Amino acid sequence: MYELKSIHTTITRQPSNFSVSKEDVPICIYTTKLLESRFLHVLHNPPTTKLFIMINIIIIYINPHCNLCQTEKRERERERERGMDSRYALAALLTLLLFSERACARGHHRHIKQNSTNFIRTSCSATLYPQVCYKTLSAYASTIRVSPLQLAQTALNVSLSCARTTLDVVSDLSRAAEAAAVAPAMSDCVENVGDSADQLRQSLEEMRGLVGPEFGVRIGNIQTWVSAALTNEDTCADALRGGVGGGSGGGGSDAAAEEARSQVESLGQLTSNALALVNRLTSD
Repeated sequence: MYELKSIHTTITRQPSNFSVSKEDVPICIYTTKLLESRFLHVLHNPPTTKLFIMINIIIIYINPHCNLCQTEKRERERERERGMDSRYALAALLTLLLFSERACARGHHRHIKQNSTNFIRTSCSATLYPQVCYKTLSAYASTIRVSPLQLAQTALNVSLSCARTTLDVVSDLSRAAEAAAVAPAMSDCVENVGDSADQLRQSLEEMRGLVGPEFGVRIGNIQTWVSAALTNEDTCADALRGGVGGGSGGGGSDAAAEEARSQVESLGQLTSNALALVNRLTSD
């Protein structure tokens, strides 16, 4: 009877909100087995007393243990939340570093581009058509940077591209010429512009090998070919204006001849600028 009273007194001290979650059931069953092994002396009591005491022992010991399970579960949840907070902080830091790196890269790129455009503007100021020079070459600032050699090569590329386009335009206009008087001049122009394109192409091929002890020979070849290309373009433009090779019917009033002349004159400005930039390579 003393054991029952002691157990009953202990029971009354336990929390009344006893609950066991699904996650805690295996632990509580394990605890029941543990208690049963620890209280084997109860087996010496009469059956009824034994059953009563075992039930009370289980209630007394399982409830605190299951509450402990709940506490441990909450601790695990807090640890998981702290881990998630750490991961979020790390992700935010990495994102910040990524954006900082990109911002620095953009700033570096703008600095390089600014230096390149200033270099192109300064270099173009030494040409006969500085505005045309800067307008056509500044688009290639990222390639040119501050290299005089790259600047001259780019200028030759631009001139060659324009020469090929001009050749197609003049060829088409020559076939569409209305006045018979301009037909010879248009025909000569097609030949002149074709020769100019070939000479600019040769200059570019020589430019790609412009290194080493043969620099002087190669740069001389380039200057010769670009000068010849410019001469061919001037000859064509003069013929269409009624000058050399234009005859008495120079074609000044013919729309086709006027359009061809305008196209060839634009080509001549690009070639003139390219020659000036090539000439600067001998002084740099």
